[in-house]
Amino acid sequence: MICPTCGGVAIGNEPECPFCHKPFETWPPPPPPVQGQTQEPLRRLPFEYGQFQSVNTHLVGAILSAFLCCVPLGIVAIVFAAMAEGRLRAGDYAGAVAQSEKARTWIVVSVVAGLFWMAIWLILELYLASR
Repeated sequence: MICPTCGGVAIGNEPECPFCHKPFETWPPPPPPVQGQTQEPLRRLPFEYGQFQSVNTHLVGAILSAFLCCVPLGIVAIVFAAMAEGRLRAGDYAGAVAQSEKARTWIVVSVVAGLFWMAIWLILELYLASR
């Protein structure tokens, strides 16, 4: 049910609105469902009610890997981290976890590629300086 006072969403057998604590007895009854349709209960969104654990989207790590290591691979990590945030806000917890893991994988790939190119650059600099 949606609270007419604050607009909060109440699910299941809760005795009152989770936000303004107005009891159910004072709420108007819900309208009857349309002929041939079933009334589906509203679902809780994890970012709003804390039903699920929070998901680390790795957005900060993705941004740092893009700026400090390998830009193209870091951008891929940023995209996956942003997708994880979007899935979490949409209530798709499993999708958010999957996108977050992909973001973490691309962060690691970006850091390894950045370190590899830095090592190649250092070796070339030392070689050319010794000539």
